[in-house]
Amino acid sequence: DEAQPCHLTGDAKCSLRTSALLLQLPEDPLLETLQIRTIRAGRQQQVFRKPCSRAECDTRRDCVAKLVYARLFDWLVSVINSSICADPASWTTFIGLLDVYGFES
Repeated sequence: DEAQPCHLTGDAKCSLRTSALLLQLPEDPLLETLQIRTIRAGRQQQVFRKPCSRAECDTRRDCVAKLVYARLFDWLVSVINSSICADPASWTTFIGLLDVYGFES
């Protein structure tokens, strides 16, 4: 039922444990981030916590994965550029590739 809060299956628990280990995060806060939406509202900025549906949890999981890949790519570009002695001020997020058709960026 999509309206019910999502719960982890056996396989998902293993994936959560592995993800938390690789990201060097505690499992419980990572799980809470994926399952609970925090809403601030009102003049007093009251905090409400709402369990997410299965579809929302899937979307939140995908967003975290995209963020990790984006940060990893930025880090990789930085490492490659610094290893080829590029000036970091002028070569941020740039990788040059050589393919069979010629030079492309």
